[in-house]
Amino acid sequence: MEAQCHHDVKAVIAAGGLKSRSIYPLRLPEALFPVMNKPSLSHALGVLGTVGVPEAFISIGSGDVESAQRSQELNGLAVRWVVEDYPRGTAGCLKQVEEHLRGMTIILISANLLYFTAEDLREMIKFHRESGADLTVGMNAIGHDRPNRERVLLGADGGIDSIVQILPSMDQRSNLRTSGMYIIESSVLDHVNSNGFVDMKEQLLPRLRSSGMKIVGWKHTGFNVDVRTMGDYLRVNFELLRNTELANGHLHGRYTEVTSNVWVGQNVSIDPSATLVRPLVIGDDSRVEEGATLVGPAVIGERCVLGKGSFVRESIFWPDSVVAPALEVERCLVSGKVNGSGNGRCREMLMLDGEPYLDGISTWTDSAVIRKVVRKRPLSLSGMDGRIYELFKRTFDIVFAALFMIPALPLFALIGLVVKLDSSGPAFFKQTRCGKDGKSFRMIKFRTMVKNAEELKETIRHLNQSDGPMFKIPNDPRETRFGRALRATNLDEIPQLINVLRGEMSLVGPRPLSTEEMRYNPHWRDARLTVRPGITGLWQIYGKDTNLFHDWIRYDIQYVDERSLWLDAKIIFVTLLKMLKLL
Repeated sequence: MEAQCHHDVKAVIAAGGLKSRSIYPLRLPEALFPVMNKPSLSHALGVLGTVGVPEAFISIGSGDVESAQRSQELNGLAVRWVVEDYPRGTAGCLKQVEEHLRGMTIILISANLLYFTAEDLREMIKFHRESGADLTVGMNAIGHDRPNRERVLLGADGGIDSIVQILPSMDQRSNLRTSGMYIIESSVLDHVNSNGFVDMKEQLLPRLRSSGMKIVGWKHTGFNVDVRTMGDYLRVNFELLRNTELANGHLHGRYTEVTSNVWVGQNVSIDPSATLVRPLVIGDDSRVEEGATLVGPAVIGERCVLGKGSFVRESIFWPDSVVAPALEVERCLVSGKVNGSGNGRCREMLMLDGEPYLDGISTWTDSAVIRKVVRKRPLSLSGMDGRIYELFKRTFDIVFAALFMIPALPLFALIGLVVKLDSSGPAFFKQTRCGKDGKSFRMIKFRTMVKNAEELKETIRHLNQSDGPMFKIPNDPRETRFGRALRATNLDEIPQLINVLRGEMSLVGPRPLSTEEMRYNPHWRDARLTVRPGITGLWQIYGKDTNLFHDWIRYDIQYVDERSLWLDAKIIFVTLLKMLKLL
């Protein structure tokens, strides 16, 4: 179908960067995830051009991506690159290009939306305009085999009432979740902060509801896949492969269908003794050696090698991946060289050898758009090194906490007594927080606020000077006199040594948070839940005095990536030094 140019429509793709929009533990932005060997960003731009959108802005993270060209033409679509000065969130990224979006209808595409069709987007634009909505939220149905924390709740008028994050034990109430595609009228930008982090679902949508703006939902009718987990990523590739019509369209011009549902690129070498079971995609310059077996659905990237006698089933190989001879690989995502485990089998694994990045991504234009994803170091603490680190860290936690607790008991009693005398209420503040692997525990601190602090929080929320889930105001009226001194010296944290001894916390790690507080950024949440929360950490010593959510994200993910005994020792030393200066 010939593209109908929508002169009053512009698109923004919130591609983000390594530390904002990805699936942990990968450090490749979701917008660059290859779908059947084509980066999802390339696919999105192609669809936008087909629909007739004249201009698209791609918001990327500062310092995360090299060689991003600032402007380019793609089949009539002007592509503009915008570097986020800091992580701004799905809605916040719109403010950097606000001057180009005023008076326009805006298509906002989140990085997690890896595949959508031109026909579906046309229908969504038509529905948005006919409904007279200020915001149309794309929605996908969730199958029973795809559990997810998010649900879209519809009101009696058919509009979107709220988007909630739920726990598995809660009543799901809905089988819909957001797809990552939104159509927005530019008047919505008036409700987006100029600075700071603004999430579309958690912050902007409630503001629009309270202001009386019309919000409606559009249930996608075409093949539309948003990715939240590695399982989702495998699924979108495999489902697309099984749909011959869509697969042909996606691979057209880049691959040759040598037999039914088997597509190969250029310079592919397949030994005559190898066995291929469709559907399959094999990228340029790849090699399938003698006696190897490849069972689809499977996607093999460029320059990959399937060793002699290897067996690969229902897996995805990123470029330059190599499987050792006689190794069995089943339902895996592979990046790099794979030698296998002791039994010669790898099943349902994420296999990363060193730095997971794509190099030379140029499939959608004649010149490279993004040369590579930058990462200073590979994923740390894998294998034996990780186990040794965890053993030493846990041993140190127990020894330090036990030795400190004994002489600190008189201090405990004294602080507890003063807390009781200073204001009515218990000496300790206990609250449910989310620990490693999402396990809940009761965190203990000395109480520093009045008893009804949570109720008062709602009455002073308008004074909040932080973005995201942070709540911080100078001279917080909820603090008690003695509580202010405890917070200034961090002495209110001492009871958390009990949590350390129980194994619920560590001396060093991200600040313990509730599930509710982690809902703003799934990548940040998933990364921090791989380690125990800590009494102190990088954010606690370097970012606690700022009001910026993106600093919190940056320091937490930096610690998860770079944690080591040396870094832990450094953090403890700086923490003690700061405390001594304040006493």
